[in-house]
Amino acid sequence: MFARRLGRGLWSWFHWPIVSLMAGIAMGYMAISATQQPTGHAILFFLLSAVLLCAGLLGLFLHSSKEPNPVEPEPDNRPLRVYRQTKCAIDGDMVQKQCHTLATLEHRVRENNWSLDWDAYRQHLDRGSDAMERSDFADAYHEHGQAMLLLMEVLAAYRHKEEAFKPLW
Repeated sequence: MFARRLGRGLWSWFHWPIVSLMAGIAMGYMAISATQQPTGHAILFFLLSAVLLCAGLLGLFLHSSKEPNPVEPEPDNRPLRVYRQTKCAIDGDMVQKQCHTLATLEHRVRENNWSLDWDAYRQHLDRGSDAMERSDFADAYHEHGQAMLLLMEVLAAYRHKEEAFKPLW
């Protein structure tokens, strides 16, 4: 019983197309070596080699056509995997940090005299300040984020785009 399982396991490792191809190569070698002898068996070995090689190639072609189609990618609407949850309440300290960042970016834009839609920027800052006075920190954070978006667009447009490769010649 063990020998039967072992034999079936070994045969599954060597599919018949592979065995046929190896036998065809061996017969081709024998055909080449038979040409050195006057017996005349070279033609027989050559024909047998050609038949075995063609059968092996046909078997590989049939085997590859039977393989299942590749696995399709997962759909985009799969369930979200949340590994950790943390409270992220928008409070006055967070808005103050954002205001400090806005002041730094505004100073940089003014220092370089870059063009900006100052009216839209000022409107967002005023709305954010009004929301801060009402203690509506989420709305203040949103309005300051819109103002920061205007500044970041200007910074992205005027940043220096240098060539990374600087040859010495």
